[in-house]
Amino acid sequence: MNINDLLFLGLKNRVSAMTKADGRILWTTQLEGALGDGFVTVNCDGKFVYAYGKGTLYCLEIFSGSIIWKNPLKGFGFGVASICIPGFPTAPDPAAYAKIVADRRSSTDSSTPTT
Repeated sequence: MNINDLLFLGLKNRVSAMTKADGRILWTTQLEGALGDGFVTVNCDGKFVYAYGKGTLYCLEIFSGSIIWKNPLKGFGFGVASICIPGFPTAPDPAAYAKIVADRRSSTDSSTPTT
C-alpha cells in the first residue's frame, strides 16, 4: 500500500487509517489519557502519524498504528491542540479551530440558565 492511498481520522480518542479509494479501515488505535472530550488532532509527515488527545501526544507507525512513543505533556493541561510539522499543513487548520471554539462557546452559552 502506498502512503498516498491513505487518509487518517481522529475521533473519540482513536486514530484510524483508511483507504481513500473505498474508505476501508486498515487499522484503529485507541489512545490512552486521563481527561478530555474525545477530540483528536492528527497530522502525518509521510513516515509517522502524530496524534494529540486527552492531554497526550502520540507518534504512531503509519502502516500498523502501533504506538512508537507517547508524551503525557505534564504541566501543559488539556484542550484542543494543533500539530505543525515543517513543510506540512497545520492540524487542525485555523478555520477549523475557530469553528471548534465557537461551537463550544455556543453550547456553553445555551446551557447557561437565564434569570
